[in-house]
Amino acid sequence: MLAQIYRGQDCACSHGDVLFAVFQRNTAFREPLLYEHAALFVSRKPIPIVSNTDTVNVLEMYKFARRWKWPCNHYEVQLACEKRNQGGAPLSDETRTKIVTMAERIVRRTRVLYDCHASYMNCDWEMKRYKYVRPNPNDPDIADELHFTCAGLVEYCYEQAGEDIINDPPCLRNHEENTECTLSEVPLQRDRTTKELVHRLYPGYLAEAFAEDSYPLDFLELRRRGEKPEDFRKYSSAHLDE
Repeated sequence: MLAQIYRGQDCACSHGDVLFAVFQRNTAFREPLLYEHAALFVSRKPIPIVSNTDTVNVLEMYKFARRWKWPCNHYEVQLACEKRNQGGAPLSDETRTKIVTMAERIVRRTRVLYDCHASYMNCDWEMKRYKYVRPNPNDPDIADELHFTCAGLVEYCYEQAGEDIINDPPCLRNHEENTECTLSEVPLQRDRTTKELVHRLYPGYLAEAFAEDSYPLDFLELRRRGEKPEDFRKYSSAHLDE
């Protein structure tokens, strides 16, 4: 379920819900962000969100995983999303707690890794390894490497709570041009830094899953319906003229 806060829709937000910033601030929602952003809402008490200027606490992957407050320099709440189970039932408080607790564990481990190495080299944003925890992919508490994107962090925490948003099996291969991956249907994109052709999980894909309110979003199914997954990379671009 997706609420367009920037269009005057409101919602009651609970811990573990997903928030998006898709437009540049103070542009009357006409200028898309170059890089859209997703974060987890964290608050033990549900709060109403009625405006993009409302203050919220989030856990997010920026250059590294952190606890932060919106609005900030670049981000404010423009979309607020709640995942529901089949039949429309809301997630249990236990499940929500699992989602937020996992994100908190990642933030804590990020601080430990920074203290050990005096840099975020082992726990920074990375496009290819967008939800990467080593050596045990299910236990960030012992990780010697943590890499996420903002969308990857959200997806990982939901997966670990048994609430998959996107059908995205892990694949870390470097792909050849004009070839199909047999492991993951997440669309490929060339990494501007490494020049590798890799899977990239955009925040817009998560937003599309919430807009359809059907989980997990399956890229193969989108293609079968005649839709191009690449069209959902940026929520702002798809909805700018509405």
